Amino acid sequence: MARAPDRFYIDPGDRELYKKLQEENLFKGLTNKEQFLLALGVGFRNRAPEPLERREGFFLAKDLKVEDEALLYALALSLSGPEALGSLAEVYRLAEEHAHGGLALLVSELEGTALGSFEKKLELEVHEMLEDLGSELDATGARPSR
Repeated sequence: MARAPDRFYIDPGDRELYKKLQEENLFKGLTNKEQFLLALGVGFRNRAPEPLERREGFFLAKDLKVEDEALLYALALSLSGPEALGSLAEVYRLAEEHAHGGLALLVSELEGTALGSFEKKLELEVHEMLEDLGSELDATGARPSR
């Protein structure tokens, strides 16, 4: 019987990119898990999964909160349907690939934009994602009305 994965992996070359984003203050003060989830969100939003060529541990699965786990399962459900939920390894793989692709997009955008405007653009994108999510939830009736 295969063991459940106990950590999330990044491509070894991504470690320097995460460090670069910390030095540019975009990821300053964020844990590895928080950095990963931000990159994951960008990768998912832009439908930019990138397979990892090699793998290196980045943070432990025990660091996930219930909300983080829900996010990962929602992503897997959205991308691969209910069958993906039967495999924790598949849920993690999808997350890792989207974080890998999202990180590349963040670095590329940062390098092509002045820092102040990049931060504003990222803030606007996060706000738009939240509005989109709210609209989708309202349409399905999944969110209680206020």
